[in-house]
Amino acid sequence: MTAEDKMLLFKNADNDTAMLPLSRLKDINGGAGSVVLTFDAEADVDSITLTTGADEFEACKELVRTFNQSPNSDGAILIADDVSGTYCSPKITGVTIA
Repeated sequence: MTAEDKMLLFKNADNDTAMLPLSRLKDINGGAGSVVLTFDAEADVDSITLTTGADEFEACKELVRTFNQSPNSDGAILIADDVSGTYCSPKITGVTIA
């Protein structure tokens, strides 16, 4: 990880938050109403599951748009926050940190 890494932010409860570097993202797998983001072995969290409803493909595309969006002046990109109900895409409706 470098200082230039974009950090992906996920929160599913008051005391359950994960912030992972985008550079550690290994793959994105969509199916059955969810999108699973898998991170490499050096990340503390193995995977993040985003609940998406029926259109996983569009949710995947919106995730990639969010990753590439600029500016990200503080380096933090909010992907999903269940506590505030804030998500980077209207296709995302929940998050599970595993």
